Amino acid sequence: MNHSHRDYFEEIELTASPRSAMLTGYLVGTLASLLLTLAAYALAMHHALSRPLLIAALCSLAIVQALFQIVCFFHFDRTPASRERQLMFAATGVIVVILVAGSVWIMWSLGGRMMPSTGDMENYMQQMDAF
Repeated sequence: MNHSHRDYFEEIELTASPRSAMLTGYLVGTLASLLLTLAAYALAMHHALSRPLLIAALCSLAIVQALFQIVCFFHFDRTPASRERQLMFAATGVIVVILVAGSVWIMWSLGGRMMPSTGDMENYMQQMDAF
C-alpha cells in the first residue's frame, strides 16, 4: 500500500476546500488567538476587574479561544470526515481526563498513606529515644 500524504488529506477531506479558504481559516484562527491572548493579558496586568470577575473573564476568553482553534485549526464542521475527527478528539479528551484524574487520585491517596501526622511522628521519635 503506497499512499502519499495527498491521498490521506483527500481521504479526510482536508483538500476538499480551496487552498485559499484553508489559508484564510488559518489566518483568522491565528489572529483571533492573538487578540484573545492579548485581551486576557491586558485584563490580568491592569487589574481591570475584581478577582472573581477576572477569573470568570479569563475562563471565558480561554473557552472562546479554544473554540476558535478547534474550528480554524482542526477543521471541525458538518462534514462526515469532520465527525470522525470530532470522535477522535473526544476519545483523546476522555483518555486525558482519565490519566489526569487517576494520577491526582493516586497522589492524594499515597500522600495520606505515606505522610505521618505530627502526633504519629512525635510518638515514633519518643519510642526511638530520639528526643
